[in-house]
Formats: sequence, structure tokens, C-alpha cells
Amino acid sequence: MNDNPRTATAIEWNSAQYLLFEQERTRPSKDLAARIEQEAPAAVLDVGCGPGNSTNVLRERFPNAAILGIDSSRNMLEQARKKYPELAFEQLTLTPDCTEITGSYDVIFSNACLQWIPNHKKLFPSLFSKLKPGGFLAIQIPMTSDMPISAILREMTDDSPWSETLRTCRTQDLFTHKPEEYYDILSGMSDSFALWQTSYLHVMDGCAGVVNWYCGSRLRPYLAAFSREEEKAGFLADVERRLHPYCQPRADGKVVVMFPRLFMTATAPS
Repeated sequence: MNDNPRTATAIEWNSAQYLLFEQERTRPSKDLAARIEQEAPAAVLDVGCGPGNSTNVLRERFPNAAILGIDSSRNMLEQARKKYPELAFEQLTLTPDCTEITGSYDVIFSNACLQWIPNHKKLFPSLFSKLKPGGFLAIQIPMTSDMPISAILREMTDDSPWSETLRTCRTQDLFTHKPEEYYDILSGMSDSFALWQTSYLHVMDGCAGVVNWYCGSRLRPYLAAFSREEEKAGFLADVERRLHPYCQPRADGKVVVMFPRLFMTATAPS
């Protein structure tokens, strides 16, 4: 894993692009929230709340809790405050030591965010230290590194018309570990923890729909590296061409994409 402290959170997000697939992106947060082993937490923190969809899931799960959503993206937070004015949000760029987080919480929740922050061997214990006694840490990370898009981006970085531009993006790519390495991290933090993986089947409108999905997340730092729109369009066309062998259309023309996500929970000592 690359422990470079520079992360892709410095590149602004596009909430409208992200929310084109709001239902698909929200489903894992609902599944994770359902596994939180707390009956009535008083204070809940949503790390990487994005446009507020996960924070709202937590509000529905814990209606009496004080819930705070934090995110580095001004654009995402503007959308969150507009859609959920009754919820609290704060702009904050998290670093692996988590000194930016003040106070302590009964639940710390993070859905599809921490892959953008480096040094998980430091980050996870730092987040865990912000829990109150008996508090609960709940994390979901997309395992995109195991999917064809990651191999394609590596190929394009090594051999494509965009190689030089894409090479600068590698320091801002995902910072994920293998599941067994997360076991080692969690077992060093808590005696009560769990890991599981779920593969979601997302239905897309052809290969172009798959590319559109990635434009809202994984391709974000790569697209930001292009200053000219025609170069960006050429890059996306190349990505779509390389994805075609993995996008076999069904009888109705739709493409079914298997998207693996790793879930982790850990309970702090009482």
C-alpha cells in the first residue's frame, strides 16, 4: 500500500454525477447500519458522508442520536445540507492520525470512503480511539482493486496515449489492503470484531453505463488529470473499449456488474 499522505480527497467531487446511482450507492450503507450492535447511541459520526445519503440512513436507524456527517468535499456537503437540512454536516479532511476529529462517539460509521485515505494500519486504530467505551466502529470499503477497471487502468498507465498523464494519478489511487490484512489490523484493535464480503449485482445501461458509474468515483482523480475536454473524452472512450470484453449484455441489453464490498465492524472495550 502507498502511504503517501496526499489523497484524492483534494480533488473536488461531483455530487450530481455520484447521485446518478444513488440507490446502488446507498444500499451497502443500509446493510452496514443494520449490523451496528448499539440500541440507542447518543453520538454518531458518519465519516465521508458525501451527499448525506448515508447520514440519513443513520438517522433512520437511530432517530434519537446526535449525528454528524463529515466530508472533505464542499460540493458534496452543499448537496447534503440542501437535501437534509435537519442534519448536521461539517467540512473536514481526515488524515491517518484522525486529529481532526474532536470528541468521542458511540458509533463511528464510514461507507465507501476510507479507500481514499492512506495508511490504514494507522487510520483504523486512530478512528477506533475516538470511540467511547463500548462504542462501535462500522466500515465498508469497495474492493475495486479486484475488478477489471483496476487492471485496465494499470494497463493504460503503462501503455496508452494517456500514460504520462495517468502516471501522476497513481499516487492518488485507492489505498486498500487485502481482507486478511484487515483481519490483522482489526485483531490488533479489538477482541470483538467481524469481517465479511458481499458482492452486489448492479444493473447498468451497457458498457457506457458502467463507465458512467466509475466517473462518479473511481475515475474521478484520473479525469481531473486532463485539462482538455477532448483528451478526457478520448480517455473515457478508451476505457469503455477496454471494458467491453467484461460487459456482456443480457437479453434486454443491460449489463450486470458484480461489485464486491468488504464490511468490517469492531467494538471498543467497555
